[in-house]
Formats: sequence, structure tokens, C-alpha cells
Amino acid sequence: RRDMNKYKLTLDDLIVDMSKGIGKKYMDNIRSKLDVIIKDEEKMIIVRSDDQKDTASFAIGFTLIGTLISIILGLLVAWLITKNIINSIKNLQNGLLGFFRYLNREENDVKLLDVSSTDELGSMAKIVNENISKTKSGIEEDKQVLNDTILVLNEFEQGDLSQRVHTSTKNLALKELTKLLNQMGEN
Repeated sequence: RRDMNKYKLTLDDLIVDMSKGIGKKYMDNIRSKLDVIIKDEEKMIIVRSDDQKDTASFAIGFTLIGTLISIILGLLVAWLITKNIINSIKNLQNGLLGFFRYLNREENDVKLLDVSSTDELGSMAKIVNENISKTKSGIEEDKQVLNDTILVLNEFEQGDLSQRVHTSTKNLALKELTKLLNQMGEN
């Protein structure tokens, strides 16, 4: 057809060329080139498919390993946090039990709680320690007042009414007792 347009051939000339099989040669040539292209494309499809399978396998493996590592790390962090909380609670519990043993006169001295923790339980331990110290101080103060009261009463029993209780306490009942005792000595 190109030759026809180029050389101004007629349709009859084209029919003669076609009867010689020139078009078939062109088509056979085109078919062979298309066959090569199709075979190359089929090979590339197989390679691409294999690459996609490899990529999918890698992605699945990577996801599974990542998930497993995340779960393990999550469990480890949860265990560490739980262990820290449990240790803080045990510290608070042991400190309070020791304080109660002191209050019940099962122990002569009270130990303060460990306040090395900076979490909420550490803050609670600091507050408990402050109150243990105040309570211990009050108990020691009360003991001193009671001891002085006993000494003064022993002197009263011996007839020496000049003795007085000079120690003081914040305990209102003991304040009233020492006031009455000293007033009794005056009377």
C-alpha cells in the first residue's frame, strides 16, 4: 500500500503483488516478531510473578517476625512494669506492717519505708513516712510524759508533793492528766 501511494500504483498492481505472496512474507515476519514479543512477555510475567511471590513471602515473614518481636517486647515491658508495681506495693505493705507491729508494741523501733521509687507508690511511701515519723514522735513524747507522770506519782506516794510533770505532749488526754496531776500536787 505504501508502494502504491509512493509510486502511484493501481489496485490491480496491488492484487498482483498480493498474489506473489509479498503480504504473506510481511505478515509472517510480523507474526514471528510478535511470537518473540509474546514469549518474552510470558517469560517476564513468570519472573514478575516469582518476584511478587518472593515479595509477598518476605512481607508475610517480616510481618510475622515483627509481630512476634512486638508481642515479646510488650510482654517484657508489662512484666517489668508489673514487677516494679508489685515491689512498690510490697515495700509499702512491709513498711505499714512494721509500723503496725511498732504500734502494737511487738517491735521497739519502726523502720521507714523505702522511698527510692518515683512513682505514685513512692509518693505514698513518702507521705506514710512523714506520718510514721509524726506518730513515732508523738508516741515517744507520750511515753516520756507517762514516765514522768509515774515518777511524780511515785514521789507523791512517798509524800513528796513538790514534784511536777514538766514534759508536755500534743495528746490532749495526757495534757489534761498532767494538768490535773500538777494541780493535785498544788492542792
